[in-house]
Amino acid sequence: MAAIRRTPFRGMRRSRVGEPLEVGAAIFSFEITFMPIIEMHLLEGRTVEQKRKAVAAITGAVVDALGVRPEQVRILITEHGLDDFSVGGKTAAQRAATTDSRPASMAVAE
Repeated sequence: MAAIRRTPFRGMRRSRVGEPLEVGAAIFSFEITFMPIIEMHLLEGRTVEQKRKAVAAITGAVVDALGVRPEQVRILITEHGLDDFSVGGKTAAQRAATTDSRPASMAVAE
């Protein structure tokens, strides 16, 4: 396998993040943008209002902790059915049938 040799362009100097980069006569300015991506896995049954409140709270916490702007925060919510999530060899539906340990807001309407 041939080795790939990387050489810098003529007249180029290295720069630090946020510092202009000089290449010959041209000057380029760049900034690294961090976009935190948060994944949430929830059992089905939460209301839209509950998910909106969670997303707002999580966004605020990430902005405070990481120093990013709210529009940089990405949150993905994936909902799972009671038969699609299991703990200890029993699905959430099986567990709910024996003991309803979920909060009232998650009670299954029958």
